Amino acid sequence: MKKFLFFTISAIIVGVMVGCSSENENIDISFSDLYEDIKGKISNDMDGELAGYLEIDLLDEDTDDPSAEIYEESMQLDRDQLANGRIIAAAMNVNADEIILIEAKEETQVDAIEEALERQKDQEYQIWETYLPDQFEKVKNNIIKTNGKYLLYVTYEDPEAIENIFDNYFE
Repeated sequence: MKKFLFFTISAIIVGVMVGCSSENENIDISFSDLYEDIKGKISNDMDGELAGYLEIDLLDEDTDDPSAEIYEESMQLDRDQLANGRIIAAAMNVNADEIILIEAKEETQVDAIEEALERQKDQEYQIWETYLPDQFEKVKNNIIKTNGKYLLYVTYEDPEAIENIFDNYFE
C-alpha cells in the first residue's frame, strides 16, 4: 500500500512539474500573423485605414526611410538580437501612438530588448509630459509585455485591446 501511495504521489508531482514547465516552449506562433492582427485592430479603429501612421520594419536594410535607424539608436537596440521587429507609429508629432512588436532571436536576449523598450518609454514620457496632456495620458498607460521570445510595447488609446491580441496568441 505504501508503494502504491508513493508512486501515485510521485506521478502527480511529475505531472504538475511537466504542466508548469515553460509554458511557451511548444507554442509555434507566426510573427507576421500577430503583427497583421495588431495592425488590423488599429486599422479598424481608424475606419479601415492606417493613414497618418508609419509602418517600420526594424530589420529592413533596403529602405530609404531612416526611421528604423532612428529607433535603433534612440532605444540603443541591438538589431543583431532581433529575429523580427515591426513598429506602427503616428507620423505626426501630435499623436503618441506607438506599437512595437519584437521577436528576439534567443530567449536570453529578451531582457536586453525589454530594457531598450523601457528606454523608449522613458524618452516618450519626457517628450509628452509637457507637450500634449491627452497624449501624455496614453504614454502613462503604456504597456510593455513579454512572452517567450516575443515583446510588445503599446502606447495607444486602448492598449488593453492590443495586449489582448498579443495574449491570445499564447493560449
